[in-house]
Amino acid sequence: MKKKVTLVAPVYTASGYGAHGRDIAWALIALQDKYDLKIVSTAWGNTPTNALDKNNENDLEIIKRVVPKTDANDDIFIQLTIPNEFVRCGKYNIGFTAGIETDMCAPKWIEGCNNMDMLLTTSKHSLDVINDSVFDKVNKNTNQLEGTLKLRDGLRKEILFEGVDTTLYTNKMDPDENMGILEHVKEDFCYLFVGHWLQGSFGNDRKNVGAMIKVFFDTFKRMPADSRPALILKTSGGKYSVGDLSEIQSKIRSILDGEEGPNIYILHGDLSDGEMNNLYNDPKVKAMISFTKGEGYGRPLAEFSVTGKPIIASNWSGQLDFLHPKYSSLLPGRLEQIDRSVLNDWFIQDAKWFTVDYMYSAGVIADVFTRYKKHKENAEKQRVHTLTHFSFEKMVDKLEQILDSIEIDQSSNQPKLNTLKLPKLKLVE
Repeated sequence: MKKKVTLVAPVYTASGYGAHGRDIAWALIALQDKYDLKIVSTAWGNTPTNALDKNNENDLEIIKRVVPKTDANDDIFIQLTIPNEFVRCGKYNIGFTAGIETDMCAPKWIEGCNNMDMLLTTSKHSLDVINDSVFDKVNKNTNQLEGTLKLRDGLRKEILFEGVDTTLYTNKMDPDENMGILEHVKEDFCYLFVGHWLQGSFGNDRKNVGAMIKVFFDTFKRMPADSRPALILKTSGGKYSVGDLSEIQSKIRSILDGEEGPNIYILHGDLSDGEMNNLYNDPKVKAMISFTKGEGYGRPLAEFSVTGKPIIASNWSGQLDFLHPKYSSLLPGRLEQIDRSVLNDWFIQDAKWFTVDYMYSAGVIADVFTRYKKHKENAEKQRVHTLTHFSFEKMVDKLEQILDSIEIDQSSNQPKLNTLKLPKLKLVE
């Protein structure tokens, strides 16, 4: 018999977790001979809920499986979110998270993980951080130490990477998609950054976009204007409004402070998978760059690696699972305590994340420009590495192995009959 599976994920949302949720949904649909899937869709912050198109055959496979609520009688319950939201609602409960970008998670995350039968993360980094986060348990009334809060013994822990869909992401442009995305860009050698530019003072936002712009600008500003490369930012502050774009433009002007130098272009708005693939493969785009302070996985870097173009990225966190150190330019740096300007429910005051060595990074950026052929040869090897080990098909295989290994206690969520014991009576004659 097929096992009944409920997936709770923000599948309708235009977010990273939404894209990941749709991938897991499609993976489970690919395994429909073994698993009967239902999906409960959730929100993800204020992100738009327009990511599924009922006129798209693939999307329709997800849409027709969406139900309004969970069912505690289902065999396997998979919840894709941040761990403090994990709840039990099935015979076997899996908490699935992209995890954390810092070196320590919040205590509430440990408590959430301990609610589940299995913790599933997207990278070794995420699993290690959650596993290594240990906190003192202090009695609020007596202020006495009562023990430690950590992942409970017996909690199963697994890693399932975000496989690249090689039917969508390739090393060629798709003529049926928008091919004029960069027609306004005059340079024929451009570095591409993809990611949100979120809260945080200069040098402290999670993707470290501000410092990346400054290092890039200073690296090439002394070159003749007609021979400089450009930087393309596919970014937003989490919204696609006019005000959001204006704020990003204001940040860039503040960083450049009126200096003359290489052009910085902004792509602000939602692009389809096909349009993103064409952006990655546009001949003007020669390399991807990221000064990220931490990734739970690093999805755009994985997608871009399929193009066979060079990648420059921080040598820390989730992307190290798939970025081979011999085939990509991994930037050294140091762990630093996160700034107060980015504290939220996810990041705690004592946590640290990565800051690249800016001087070293400038040298790498320049080297990719001047010795592009060498870096391109290595990038082709990275492409093969990704296709061989980190494709969507490989992810489906790994998910199947994990789910097939689960032994479900069919009585775990069922009511138990209490036996009534009566006293023995003596026969009265």
